[in-house]
Amino acid sequence: MSIENFRTFGLTTIKYIADVVKIAVPPIHALGSWAFKRWLEKLIVEGLEAKEIFDNHLCYEIQLWQLSK
Repeated sequence: MSIENFRTFGLTTIKYIADVVKIAVPPIHALGSWAFKRWLEKLIVEGLEAKEIFDNHLCYEIQLWQLSK
């Protein structure tokens, strides 16, 4: 699953479920929102930005090794 698919479908689905919970059970939504902001939000943002960070600052390197005789 690519990052773009997660942004399009995953985040939309999570927001939809959060809205349903907010309407149906507000105290659970408040607790979940607090937990999300405390522990998960930073991890998700960093995960979504990982590709750009890698492309800008890092790269793969191929090394060829040969045994000496």
